[in-house]
Amino acid sequence: MPYLVAILKLNYLRMITIYFFITVILHHFFSWLILVWHNYMNGSLNLDKTCYSIFGPNHKDMKGFKLYINSKKIERVECCKYLGILIDSDLKWQDHINYVHNKLIKFTSILHKIRTKLPEEILRMIYFAFVHSHLSYGIGLCANTTSNHLSKLNVLHNRLLRIVQKKSIKHIINNDLYKSYFTLPSELLHQFNILLFMHNYVHHRNKLPVVFSTYFEENKVIHKYNTRQKDDFHIYAIKSEIGKGSIKYKGKL
Repeated sequence: MPYLVAILKLNYLRMITIYFFITVILHHFFSWLILVWHNYMNGSLNLDKTCYSIFGPNHKDMKGFKLYINSKKIERVECCKYLGILIDSDLKWQDHINYVHNKLIKFTSILHKIRTKLPEEILRMIYFAFVHSHLSYGIGLCANTTSNHLSKLNVLHNRLLRIVQKKSIKHIINNDLYKSYFTLPSELLHQFNILLFMHNYVHHRNKLPVVFSTYFEENKVIHKYNTRQKDDFHIYAIKSEIGKGSIKYKGKL
């Protein structure tokens, strides 16, 4: 028994040592990689405005990780804004949903005041200019979350549609609200954007960025059997919820 305990302790110390060296190597590698990119960009990277996030299910275990560029410590954040989209380290998109919600909620009182003074066509133009534009921007990402996170945004969206269409608050048939404006709720708008991407990938791949040229693989590339599904996209087994939410997985279904 004492020999077994000694062996376990030795293995445990080896695991700690290996984890320490891997962490140190990764730290120096990422610092070197960002420094090379910084020099390549001719020093145009503003280090005072630079931050980073660590993604993944175990990112909170790396609290001791620190990143330096030119001896300057880079701030680690749980959420950052990039091209108008708030990206959180958990990829739950709750911060961006709250951001869009706070932007749209101010239009409830504005639309209430003007809906009786403007014709329906002008109200429809205002809706698509100030409401639908915010909802649809980045919908392929931010709607890739649970229905609970999207619920308050959907409720606000329904309310705004009732206001611009001059419907009573007792009007609960939401499908009519979307049909009259030829639009969709957040979840269906998310699926529609994926369908548009897949249509462009199949029929107009040359119009997409080069990074998507070999984004999907067909079954005939994976195996040489003459099956009925040989021209279908190959679906890999995905276990994580983040992986199942990616367009690389959803687009094949």
